[in-house]
Amino acid sequence: TTAIDAFSGSQLLQAEPDASSFPSGGMRSTFEARGYTVWDTTSPMFIQEGPHGTSVLYIPSVFISYNGDALDEKTVLLRSTAQVSKACCELLSLIESVPVGAQPRTNHVFTTLGTEQEYFLIDRSLYSLRPDLKTTGRTLI
Repeated sequence: TTAIDAFSGSQLLQAEPDASSFPSGGMRSTFEARGYTVWDTTSPMFIQEGPHGTSVLYIPSVFISYNGDALDEKTVLLRSTAQVSKACCELLSLIESVPVGAQPRTNHVFTTLGTEQEYFLIDRSLYSLRPDLKTTGRTLI
């Protein structure tokens, strides 16, 4: 296998492709007509086999403008997920009755998506009688 390109570690973290083709209404300066790609460490890299024995390394990244505006769909998703996590943690700290200034027990909430997202709310005494609920890991006691 022969590499057709090489890049440094600093290029992996952030690169500066041209974003001048994105709509702006003609209201931005030339130096602002650039975008940044940044490695999205929340998603795994992967190698996809191509035709004729070639392989391509896919590096998940986000694409933002000079001003920090999202130029892709993934940035919007990541920002939304962060806000959902923040709001849920604030709600949980209220439910947990965390004293002012104390460290809340929950500092991050993970969002998931699947065909079935269900949880079971049940008394602890009944939960101990249900091995099927113990197995699911989706039970609130």
